[in-house]
Amino acid sequence: MNIRKTERTLRWILFSAGSLFLYVLSLESWGWFIWFIWGILTLQNWRQNRIPVLMFHSISDQGDWIRDQSLVTPLKSFDSQMKWIARLGYKGVFLDALYEMRKNKQAGCHCLAVTLDDGYLDNWVGAFHILKKYNIQATVFVSTGWMDQPHLLRPKLPACRPSQINWKGYLGPAEIAAMQTSGLVDIQSHAVSHDDIFISDEIVNFISPDNQPHGLYCYLYPDQKPQWLRQEIKSPLGYPIFKQGEALAEKAFIPDPGLIKQLVNAAEPPDFFASPDWKDQLINRVNDYKEIHGRLGDMESIHQAKQRWQTELIESRQQLEKLTGKPVQHLAWPRNGYHLESEKIALNAGYKSTTSILGLHNTPFNPHQVERVAIVSINNPTIDTLRILLEIWVFKGFYIFWPLLFLLQRLSKFYVSRYKK
Repeated sequence: MNIRKTERTLRWILFSAGSLFLYVLSLESWGWFIWFIWGILTLQNWRQNRIPVLMFHSISDQGDWIRDQSLVTPLKSFDSQMKWIARLGYKGVFLDALYEMRKNKQAGCHCLAVTLDDGYLDNWVGAFHILKKYNIQATVFVSTGWMDQPHLLRPKLPACRPSQINWKGYLGPAEIAAMQTSGLVDIQSHAVSHDDIFISDEIVNFISPDNQPHGLYCYLYPDQKPQWLRQEIKSPLGYPIFKQGEALAEKAFIPDPGLIKQLVNAAEPPDFFASPDWKDQLINRVNDYKEIHGRLGDMESIHQAKQRWQTELIESRQQLEKLTGKPVQHLAWPRNGYHLESEKIALNAGYKSTTSILGLHNTPFNPHQVERVAIVSINNPTIDTLRILLEIWVFKGFYIFWPLLFLLQRLSKFYVSRYKK
């Protein structure tokens, strides 16, 4: 039995097993039927030129400082994954090559793209050594607002033992330039802010001694972003936390400074938060302020939002191009949050492609939209490697309509959120 026939047989077995599982779960009948028919159609057309794009974030054994542990892949798992990718003959490509292959409908057999988001320091400290070990090219998407200050290269593997290395923090200019020069890593844009912004006047909470979100701290004090982990997070007590959304997907709500001043002043007494009704007191002040002034702040117009989006997207490109000395033409939206208008702005600003959540899985039809498979580790190198090989070898990254892989994604995220420390 040749390789293609083996692959095809395996696809049918796994698809049938997953579909049977969904049927046993007694999912809504029409939804299951539509999913089943769509799966059969895509299974029949599995030879389409789909090129898997894998999305990693932090690569570290000391990633406890990262608030979302689903973003952390241990070194052993990443090493095993890259080893088997190389052993099976897959070639890592940069996004420029991916774009050209899709645009020209070239065969992408045994090609994939490895991407790492956010620009964590451990991409240099640990991941870079593993990529070099197996000669796999990868793309690092950097949020320039989170770049660290050091202009000197910091210690990394294998020159130093893991215990001698600082794993916490974000890439600085020196590491970014060094990885780009290596030819193994291509630096691309993850925008500037990577912020959750206020998007309405709906207040969901207040800053208190027991509630100091680091994301809000970084939003209020953007110059402190790279240093937040090295200092005490101390936002103004009583500050209102409005409903939040993605910076490049939503119009921003700007709170009235007068409201902020009143709430912060009200929370200033040392014993204020000892009162059981402190939150009601702040809410009453908010209601009084709105009754007097008619509003709690101003909402951006779509024109203002588009100007802010354009400024951020252009600034990110300019900063990274200055550091790397080469064009920056690809963008990963932070947390995949974008607006149709912000996508148009990005393409008009010179980006060839942006990440997408449309489910096209990198067929030749839309080369400017790149869909990625999120890799979530459960801290077991064997299982982590088997799942990633299932993604790229069997289904070519086209996992969302495959019940078994869909289930594996959900189980991995559940395991990480509940058990991973």
